[in-house]
Amino acid sequence: MNDVYAYLKWRGDLSFERDPLNEADHLVFSMLSYVNMDDLDSEGKTLQEIFAEYSEKKIDQSRDTLDPSGVLEQCAKTCRYQNVTVSGYTNSIDDCVRRQFCAMIFHYLPDEAYVAFRGTDSTFTGWREDFNMSAVSVWPGQLAALAYVDRNLKGDISYVFGGHSKGGNLAQFAAMYCREEVRKRIRRIVSLDGPGFRPEIAGTDEFLATAAKTIHFLPEQSVIGLLLENPVSEIVVDCSKSLLDQHDPYTWQIEGCRFIRAEKLSAISVFIKETVDLWLCGLSDEERLDFINLIFDSISASGAKRINEFADHPFTNSASILTALSKADKATQSQAYAVIGKLAQASTGTIWNRIRQAVSEIFEKEDREDDHAE
Repeated sequence: MNDVYAYLKWRGDLSFERDPLNEADHLVFSMLSYVNMDDLDSEGKTLQEIFAEYSEKKIDQSRDTLDPSGVLEQCAKTCRYQNVTVSGYTNSIDDCVRRQFCAMIFHYLPDEAYVAFRGTDSTFTGWREDFNMSAVSVWPGQLAALAYVDRNLKGDISYVFGGHSKGGNLAQFAAMYCREEVRKRIRRIVSLDGPGFRPEIAGTDEFLATAAKTIHFLPEQSVIGLLLENPVSEIVVDCSKSLLDQHDPYTWQIEGCRFIRAEKLSAISVFIKETVDLWLCGLSDEERLDFINLIFDSISASGAKRINEFADHPFTNSASILTALSKADKATQSQAYAVIGKLAQASTGTIWNRIRQAVSEIFEKEDREDDHAE
């Protein structure tokens, strides 16, 4: 089996003029959207030039949730990608409105461009924004994506919109609501394990008008990509790892120019989706936001700002979340425990078993206190 690096080595000698955009290229452009160009002079520069400056300034993304530096380096060395130019790089994080947004445009042919939206980064602001999707119809990142498209795109070339994780959701939303002159030139919209939409968005005329152009790639054991509703064409992809690790695009398997197909979504994915959907149906929007704030406020109390900081002390920081969860109502606790328990059964990692044990102890303590009160 081959990953994205094997694809770049195999197909890197053929330009986009000789071999058109394919499935694996969607993954490459989505991963390139994670490249930190904040301190680079990227406007109108080729990927080869950008990598040279990236290296000269010794930008280090090794601690990021998804480190794109290896893909950037490989692209800079290939005939296929080295002359792709970048425009419109935008990156902003606003803690006040809880928005993390980044996008850029890759010009791979004179008359074709790829509009790539970055997915959730390693900050908890980004992750909090993802969870807020379940509680609000339209959230700040989506509005930022729409404003970005209206500001940067003109109707004189054809476009592909795409992104991984939250980036896939942003790609779909921006395509739905952008100006007609731009929308009619979008030939494909791609979501790589991106979450869906609330029913009031998924049922609109705008969603239906773009659904035929949209494709949703999902890993076999998807979790993030099954959140909310996204009734578009789906392709299930085989991966080299399991569970939440499959959200990492480096684990996605490629043969030739196509993703290797899995037979269907796994039972664990179906279970988690059904459990989360059932839980969400039982909560009002206000209750959802209260629970999200409860969890992320407890994370903030731990002092961690990024995912890797939280992971450096998994047991201590997980305990802070479990303590916060113990303050939630019994129905929320039961649903959370069901998901954690299922993950523990399917995972060989000891952390899930440790978390499951801790959750069980908290619930048992609560039950004893309730019995004593009675």
